[in-house]
Amino acid sequence: MTHATATSCRTRPRKTSLIRGLTVMLTALACVLPCLSPGPVDAAAAVTDQTIVHVGFFQLDGYHDMDTGGDKSGYGYDFLQMIAGYANFKYVYVGYQKRWEDMADMLADGEIDMMTYAMKTAANQDRFAFSQHSIGTSYAMLTTSVNNAAFAATDYQPFDGMRIGIVRGSSRQASLAAYAAAKGLRYTLTSYSSLASLQAALAAGRDIDAMVSESLRELAGADVIDRFDPQELYVMVRRGDTALLATIDEAIRRLNAADPSWSVELMSRYFLSGSTSQVALTLSESKYLASQAAAGRRFKVLFNPSRYPLSYYDDAGTPRGVLVDIFTSLAAAYSIPYEFVKTANIDDYYTQRAAGAADIVLDFAESTDNAEVLGYRLTTSYATSAYAVVTASTFSGTIRTVSVVDGSSLFHDLAKNYAPRAKFIYRDSFDQCLQDVKDGTADATYTYSLTAQMFIVEDNANKIKATQLNDAAAQFRLAIAAQDDMTLYGLMNRLAHSVGDAQVDELYNYYLLEAKRSYTLWDFLVSSPLAMVGIILLVVAVALVFILLQKRSADRLKTSNQALSESQVALEKALQAANAANAAKTRFLSQMSHDIRTPLNGIIGMTEIAQTHPDDHDQVVNALDKISYSSDHLLTLINDILDLSRIESGKMVIAHEPTDIRQTVDQCVEVLRSSVISRDIAIQTAIGPFDRPLVLTDALHIRQILINVISNAVKFTPNGGHITFRAAGRADAAGHVLNCQFEVIDDGIGMSEEFQQHIFEAFTQADSFDARSQYKGSGLGMSIVKQFVDLLNGTIAIDSHLHRGTAVTVTLPLDIDPDAALPSPTADIAADYDFSGVRVLLAEDNDINVEVARLMLQSRGMTVDTAADGRIALSRFASAPAGTYQCILMDIMMPNMDGYAAAKAIRALDRPDAAAIPIIAMTANAFSDDVAAASDCGMNAHIAKPIESRVVMATMARCLGPRDTAADEISQKKA
Repeated sequence: MTHATATSCRTRPRKTSLIRGLTVMLTALACVLPCLSPGPVDAAAAVTDQTIVHVGFFQLDGYHDMDTGGDKSGYGYDFLQMIAGYANFKYVYVGYQKRWEDMADMLADGEIDMMTYAMKTAANQDRFAFSQHSIGTSYAMLTTSVNNAAFAATDYQPFDGMRIGIVRGSSRQASLAAYAAAKGLRYTLTSYSSLASLQAALAAGRDIDAMVSESLRELAGADVIDRFDPQELYVMVRRGDTALLATIDEAIRRLNAADPSWSVELMSRYFLSGSTSQVALTLSESKYLASQAAAGRRFKVLFNPSRYPLSYYDDAGTPRGVLVDIFTSLAAAYSIPYEFVKTANIDDYYTQRAAGAADIVLDFAESTDNAEVLGYRLTTSYATSAYAVVTASTFSGTIRTVSVVDGSSLFHDLAKNYAPRAKFIYRDSFDQCLQDVKDGTADATYTYSLTAQMFIVEDNANKIKATQLNDAAAQFRLAIAAQDDMTLYGLMNRLAHSVGDAQVDELYNYYLLEAKRSYTLWDFLVSSPLAMVGIILLVVAVALVFILLQKRSADRLKTSNQALSESQVALEKALQAANAANAAKTRFLSQMSHDIRTPLNGIIGMTEIAQTHPDDHDQVVNALDKISYSSDHLLTLINDILDLSRIESGKMVIAHEPTDIRQTVDQCVEVLRSSVISRDIAIQTAIGPFDRPLVLTDALHIRQILINVISNAVKFTPNGGHITFRAAGRADAAGHVLNCQFEVIDDGIGMSEEFQQHIFEAFTQADSFDARSQYKGSGLGMSIVKQFVDLLNGTIAIDSHLHRGTAVTVTLPLDIDPDAALPSPTADIAADYDFSGVRVLLAEDNDINVEVARLMLQSRGMTVDTAADGRIALSRFASAPAGTYQCILMDIMMPNMDGYAAAKAIRALDRPDAAAIPIIAMTANAFSDDVAAASDCGMNAHIAKPIESRVVMATMARCLGPRDTAADEISQKKA
């Protein structure tokens, strides 16, 4: 018997093996603005020219903190340090023991120059001036003691008549009144002189039931039961202090450009990690659980035992798995009485679930309709698992045969979606499906992403690989029996809401790491029959040699034993190296997740802000700016990942384009100067001479090499250190090659000789200084540098001494441009080009892309006709009189007929303008082979999405060439 969601017949965890192949990623380049001064930085002059600023540093846990030794920290403090590097400020911190309101009076009286955490209230705007850019958002937050079970989020009925505390003079008093009026609640308000006294009163629980405070503070012993009235926070100065305010605005603008997600990171560092995520039980829920326990009731809990490692029984018969651990932690936290319903296998699970043997099914993954038919009510999703396709490690191309579990409609439909023409093979278990893939009977099989990772862990022979399907995922929900008290459903639904992504991800990583740690030499031999046979044959051979030769030579016996010992040592070293690679991959996946989620947080958060404040022009513009910065950062990251993937697959193409190597070096010098702007590091540069600076090479990859090396020098050089950057080029005797040498020298922490032997290995970082936690990074930088240097036929040498510094020398032979003396085209070919009267046919199937392109073209005076696919574009061009269109912009991936086929069909038409009209590919297919494919189909140029107006206009101007606008107007009139 089989079922729709079956994944495997396994009821215990598999032993693990070596993870094959590591994914690599290029560290995203920081988006920085050029320094205002083009000359070298004079450290002594920089200190002399610092502006002394007296800043209000009021006490607020998590925002402004100071320990007994005077060390400062917090969201606000870190922000001040971030802008100090751009504004050249030296701070004097004032008033840690004072309230914010007292600090505002001091600002008005001229005792301090600036303060943060400022809201644009009417009273504040009458007295002070505010920064243009927001530095964060704070909500009014209603909290109650964790020991108070009478109140819970969204349960507003007990709020009526609540006793609420607030700090005297707080601007949130009016916010509270508006909130209570909107909810129809009555309350009694008590004011306290300070936040500390207010928190003490809440903890005592005698005089107040809840307190109102700002959301940007640490929570200790409190639960958030509601929040309201979001307010943007700004920097505040005295009215008339325009010079200081202009400097602050420019510093914040440059900070946003360099690191669009800085506020998200500070929120995570100081507030989110310290906040309690525990849900406060309502009084009725607490009484309900207590009554059930007193009556001896234990809720029956059921799970699928064959969903390893999401839910299963281990060898001792103990329930294990990600979903099981989440439920048991919730049950322990809230004293929920329960017992698991023992199931023998997946068939038993479905039988008992259909028979209503459980009060709670903890891993329901089917539809709500299915749950209703079975008599269950579903909570919100509390865990998600992506799907993955598993193929042979050597497989490439189209999937033609898929092995699936018989009766598994879920994975059958998934496979049908991704491989619609594939032939299906049906098996009884996922182990059999996997074996089909390994022995070539099937091209692929489908499963959960985490399960696929565990299969990869066990695949010591490197026979399979897994690819995650990011556009589909399984949602796991709790199913509560419909006949149970609705109180149980309400409680479990709220608890499901409280499970965070971080908790689920932590459990995913735990099970992967546990599997890796359990790997043994015996597992290696069991999972590799050929290796086991080989070792057995080796032992037999040694034994035979021993028997035959023991009487002839004791020396030969000794040599044989020594050879066997060395073989074992080599095998153990290989095993240790592979385990180290496993740990490195786990660290890399975590870092990559962080790097991608960070700009996504900025984009999602700023989009929500823009949507909720459509009438606030400044706030919407600010949010759009941050979305743009974060989008650029994410696009760079994605491009880097794709580039590195192509390096690993051997598909990376090195450009051979005209370049002035001096410009490339100057850009790297600017990056070096920008990188130390907030650091006490002296830099020295020696650039040139370059005998023949105009060369044919890949300037992008040269910049990536040098900036990566420069970034390492800055990262590992402490304040007070020095960095030297030298670059020069000498032409060879024949005048064909410019031999360039680049040197980056620092007096930083240096590297040991042992570590230098491994520096070009992926995921390698020195342990001497706790490099990962102190200096961050993925450990990929120098491995990537070495690959690019090799692709450019160059060399890289490193000379480093521990505690004394590092010198990195990169040598690159660059082909001298033989046409360098010819005049080059102007930098902006489209600046003065007259596009009026040009009629364009735009072939694009995405409505948003159509709107973007149409507005861009119409803004330059062009007329735009659109076609939703290649077939429509061909028809409109063929039916229009000759000369109607002056240019065609063609997307590639379109339904019915793609851009390549449409371009070929247009060129084949028997009409005078079919061969001459410029056809420009405008597509997200952005690799060099895509550019070549567009040219092969008869297209004149290629523009990669996301499109930029400057690039589109320059490309069109180049393709259209000099124009006779009068002739165009006549053609338009004929059309």
